[in-house]
Amino acid sequence: MLRISMNAKIICYPLLSAFLLGACEQRTSSPSPADKALTSPPDDAAFAIPDQPVQGTVLGSAFVADQIILSNNKITFRQGKEFFADRDVAISVFPEELPTETEYGASDPVVHRGTITLSEKKTPTGLPRPSEASDYKLVLVFGAREKLGAPVQIDLETTGKNASRIVGRGYATFDDIRVVGNQVDLLWDSLDTIRHVAKEYVRRTQSSKDIEFERDFGVISRDPGTGIEPKTAFVGYEMSVAGAPTSLMKLQLQKDESGWRVANVLPSNQIDDAHPLDTTSEGRPRRTSAEAIAGQILEMKLQREQLMPTVRSTFVSCTVSAGGGHGSCDTRYQLSERLGRNCYVQNYRMVYRDKRWLVVGEIGPEERVEVNTGAIVKHKPSMFGCG
Repeated sequence: MLRISMNAKIICYPLLSAFLLGACEQRTSSPSPADKALTSPPDDAAFAIPDQPVQGTVLGSAFVADQIILSNNKITFRQGKEFFADRDVAISVFPEELPTETEYGASDPVVHRGTITLSEKKTPTGLPRPSEASDYKLVLVFGAREKLGAPVQIDLETTGKNASRIVGRGYATFDDIRVVGNQVDLLWDSLDTIRHVAKEYVRRTQSSKDIEFERDFGVISRDPGTGIEPKTAFVGYEMSVAGAPTSLMKLQLQKDESGWRVANVLPSNQIDDAHPLDTTSEGRPRRTSAEAIAGQILEMKLQREQLMPTVRSTFVSCTVSAGGGHGSCDTRYQLSERLGRNCYVQNYRMVYRDKRWLVVGEIGPEERVEVNTGAIVKHKPSMFGCG
């Protein structure tokens, strides 16, 4: 256990940036008012942290950490699965100088000081309201760095109007994933979970283990995820295997009761929008949807113009009505960075005939079809889908 003098000002944060971390640098100075307000527990207090999930109360409400994330100089304990946490506790430290990882040896780094921010959503659809805690006691213990993150222990108590207390042990990840029982939680909905599943699939299925993932592209999670319509996702990779020239890997994923899994590998000359997984949309096969039909026309255009090797993302959005018999689809495609990351718009006019959607022509990038009359109206295009 790393020993820290209580009479020295701490300028450190073990784990977070350089792995994060190293030993702490100690410099004697006059204590600041914030330092005077703190009473640091002895180092051996870390051993009293119970072997339980991180839990307690935050801003007067019950708290159980669903996820712990390490990012740069901050560790965040989150409750809730939405983009904005229901409640969270964030601890930031701003070191003047970070020693190298090897300087602190095998001992677990312990942190007693930082900037403590507490936040809570007052309503399910509201935004979190952060507040800073000035009076607190903290023991934050990091285990050895691992591939996905590091074990962590915490005992934090704040007083005053922001009175809160959380204590326990967990696993902090570098990416937006969740680890439960030493395993990645495949049910966790995040783009980083999708990336993790995709990479593990590639590693398992390639005969050579010398794999370099150069960059990902087109990463997206689709569909509402109901009992009828499962969630699906796509992730593409520029990658090299055993030193070979860069190739493309295009993976379609689906979420079932066991979590995210790779369901299909697309050929490099196809796009995700044109070949949706065999799920349903409003009770009909998704491959017959207006989006899929427009995606097939876009795919043929990209193949015909020999652009497929440079395509890095596509997106299709349709406004249609089977009852009205008309509609239109906005499609966008983006080329590789080597070509300046240009994003192009191609819109299609759709009609509903014999219980299926057909593309009957192209329309301008600022045009859309009125679904009841078939009239072409002006519409400013959205550039969503262009990263």
